[in-house]
Amino acid sequence: TGVVISSNASDTISTRSTTADPGLIVDSSSIEGTIVFVTISGGVHGKTYRVFCIIVTSAGETIEAILFVKVDKSKAC
Repeated sequence: TGVVISSNASDTISTRSTTADPGLIVDSSSIEGTIVFVTISGGVHGKTYRVFCIIVTSAGETIEAILFVKVDKSKAC
């Protein structure tokens, strides 16, 4: 599954800001072309949290995304 960030095929992500609901920790985030990778930790087993990502593309477009993450501590990653 992919997300189109811009109609301009050469557009990339210039900056990003990633945050999460209280209880979930954003350990790190990085940009690789048109993808933002986020490493998270914490949370309570069975609870669903939101991870927010605001990006600015090289063309100056601002895009906001919300990812819903359900914590399942019975499975190791």
